[in-house]
Parts: sequence; C-alpha cells; structure tokens
Amino acid sequence: FMKRQYKISGPLHPILIKLLSTKTLTKQFEKRKDMTLQGLFDEDKNILYVGSNLPEDVKLHVFFHELSHMLYDSFQRLEGEEAVADMLGAYLLKISGAKTLEEFLLRMETK
Repeated sequence: FMKRQYKISGPLHPILIKLLSTKTLTKQFEKRKDMTLQGLFDEDKNILYVGSNLPEDVKLHVFFHELSHMLYDSFQRLEGEEAVADMLGAYLLKISGAKTLEEFLLRMETK
C-alpha cells in the first residue's frame, strides 16, 4: 500500500506531492491526445504530480525532474546569484541527509 499524497518541506514553503496514474494525469492536464504525462509541476497550486504506475526508478527520476522545475520556478523569484545559491545550498543540504562534509563526499564518491 502506498500513500497517494505527501507534504514535504520545500526550499521556500511546503510542497504537496500527489501520485496519480499516468492515465489520470494525461486526462487532467494534457491537451494533446498523443502524449502521456509521467509527471507535472503545477506552479499555481504548488503541487507536484508523479505517475503512480511508473516503475520505481522512473518514478524517482520523474519526481526529481519535476522538483527541478519547482526549484527553477523558485529561483526566478529571488534577487541575485547569492540568494539562489543560498536557497539551493540549504535545500541540497536538507535532502542529502548528510551530517558532515565527509559523509556526503563518501556517499557521492565515484568508484
């Protein structure tokens, strides 16, 4: 059993994540009939949608893709490069879960 809705911390405010089937997503948001939506970020409502019926690795990729749209939208509202770097740095720190630089570097190290 998987929850269909989550509320997570965002860089500026909470983000609502909704898991809907790709068929439902496409029906609700896509005007073209030859396309299938896997995910969507609705910036007006601050809701990030992900296709619930996707394979787990694809679902995770789609989530981070849509999260990137949300971050890009947030960056547009900030003044200056330092403000963007501060917000992005703080959010990356939060989602990395790392407590130390070494912990993060070891996790990210390529073999």
